[in-house]
Amino acid sequence: MFCEKCGAQLPDDAKFCENCGSSTIPGADPAPAAAYVAAAATAPAAPSAFSLALKKFFSNKRNVIIAAVALFLVIAAIVAIIVIAVQPKKIYVDDYFHVTFKGVDGEGRAYLSMSEKEAKKLKKLNKKLFGDDDDESLFRYITPSIDMSSEKLNSLKNGQKIKIKIKIDKEIYDEVDGYKFVLRNKTVKVKGLHKPTQLDLLDYIKPGFGGYNGFGKLESNEPESFKLINGVEARVYSNYDELRIEFYDTDEDSYISSVRADVDRYNKLSNGDTVKVTLNASDSNTSEIYTGYGLILASQTKEYTVSGLTEPLTFNVSDKVSCSYTGLSSIARLDFVVPGEAATVGNYKVIFSKSTSEYSREFYVELQNDAGDTVTSFTYYAEKYEDLKNGDKIKVETYTDIEYIVSEYGISFPQSYEVEVSGLTEPFNADPISRGTYSFTGYEGYGQFAYALAEDKLVYKSDDGKYTIKLTPNFNSYSYRINVVVADANGTNFLTFDYHAYISSYMKNGDTITFSCSEWRDTLNGYVEDYGLYFPYNVTFTAEGLKATTPVNVMNNLTFSFSKDGEYAKMSVALKESVITVGDYTVNLSLESYESWGSEYTKVNVEVKDKNGTSIGTGYYRFRTNDLTDGQKVYPSNYINDADEIVQATGIVFDDGDFYVIASSK
Repeated sequence: MFCEKCGAQLPDDAKFCENCGSSTIPGADPAPAAAYVAAAATAPAAPSAFSLALKKFFSNKRNVIIAAVALFLVIAAIVAIIVIAVQPKKIYVDDYFHVTFKGVDGEGRAYLSMSEKEAKKLKKLNKKLFGDDDDESLFRYITPSIDMSSEKLNSLKNGQKIKIKIKIDKEIYDEVDGYKFVLRNKTVKVKGLHKPTQLDLLDYIKPGFGGYNGFGKLESNEPESFKLINGVEARVYSNYDELRIEFYDTDEDSYISSVRADVDRYNKLSNGDTVKVTLNASDSNTSEIYTGYGLILASQTKEYTVSGLTEPLTFNVSDKVSCSYTGLSSIARLDFVVPGEAATVGNYKVIFSKSTSEYSREFYVELQNDAGDTVTSFTYYAEKYEDLKNGDKIKVETYTDIEYIVSEYGISFPQSYEVEVSGLTEPFNADPISRGTYSFTGYEGYGQFAYALAEDKLVYKSDDGKYTIKLTPNFNSYSYRINVVVADANGTNFLTFDYHAYISSYMKNGDTITFSCSEWRDTLNGYVEDYGLYFPYNVTFTAEGLKATTPVNVMNNLTFSFSKDGEYAKMSVALKESVITVGDYTVNLSLESYESWGSEYTKVNVEVKDKNGTSIGTGYYRFRTNDLTDGQKVYPSNYINDADEIVQATGIVFDDGDFYVIASSK
């Protein structure tokens, strides 16, 4: 039996526990301490509690089985640890890449990709495997791939499963020991492929307009970006007359493709103008945006209203720059007077300057920003700056593109402006040509110029009576010449020169007749300065009012017939009408046949008469009429020798063009 207090094993007849002294009889008092001590001193040593517990545990058969199993498991675990310790470590290759799916459901494609995070993990692995050798990489020896044919790989659909495999170059095991390279996931399910979606791209785009009203343009600053769908971002670039839209993958921030939209107006825009943008979706680049992201771009035209353009400022140069004139009228010279201080317009300063010469035909304009930097400069020129007289209109202009300055800086300078010469002392106008009369008569292309000087116009004096001018005309059919002599108050001739003009009988409206002086221009200017006498260098008259001519085609009034004459053909000519009426004139026709040197001819005689029957001019056309071969072109010979006299008098022009008759004996 066992002690109920301490668990010690006791003889079956023991009254007290030899170990703790407790009574084994229920309800009895414990043994006296002395007796217990004595008994303890004389009794043999009792077994320990642990040994008694083991003895008690193993006295049960079930407990023995449990202990044996536990011992087996411990031994197996130790063996497993030892086995694992000597096995190569596994590296899961698919921890360093992933499968990406792109495209349209049913037409999708799978890609092996590496994210930035995976790339960092691979870098650490490479360092662990190959140390500091930057040229070595795991993927030099291991090639992952998708185990599908190219055809199937381009037609994936959501939910489909694809297999991943790796090809391992055994050299990797020569480079690194103790590793095994495997795939964790050999099968991947296709997902994320897009449904085809039509996209009206222009609904997303709002072109920006900048600049100044009337000179606005498409903004071409930083591109505008906006998100589309299916992970696509669009970036719009303005480029003169088009918008270029580039597409980017938002996940990988990579370029996909681009398309172009045409703009019908891209500059010189005003607020309220309508700009039409047209997107041509037939661009071949649209296939990439469809196959990769399921976006179907639609051809589209959209109108946009221009707004927000700033009103440009106007700067009148003539308000700041004035003109001064030196000399007498007709020989005066112009000089620009510029202000000494800069003018302010908007945020800019306008600074004027000119050359340091005594007389200048130009001045300079410089535009500076608020930092004092010159942003542009240009020059104004006087169209004429010498030999000026009162009343002359002088055009002042710049050849710089003023519209560009407005569009860039918002300041409108005049392209040109006009000044009028005034305030000059007038010399005596001794112009001899203006004392005569002139006229243009006749018909266009055959006009004539007539000039005459009356007797009372041949001698005249200057206003102050100091000088007498004498004119002597000398006219012929080809030219007009007027000799000029100037005498002083004593009657002494001291200047002699002439004016000369060549004339023509074939003038048309707009042609000119010019009387030119035999003296040099500077010499004539000297006469103004020295004597106060103004003689022009050139005097020009322009033809106008000449009447239109009337064409007459004589051939239209003839008929032709042919007969066989042996081996040849013979031609006969007849008149439809013998008289052609042109206004107050008649063209009279008659036929005459004759022989000459074995050839036969027919003449078509022409005579032009006025309404009184007076002959103005004659002539004839001639045809050869015998020994003609079939198919031969028979041309008329023109002998209207009085044609010029006729057209000058009547305006009738004989215009037969390239007329010919084809001979035929059939």
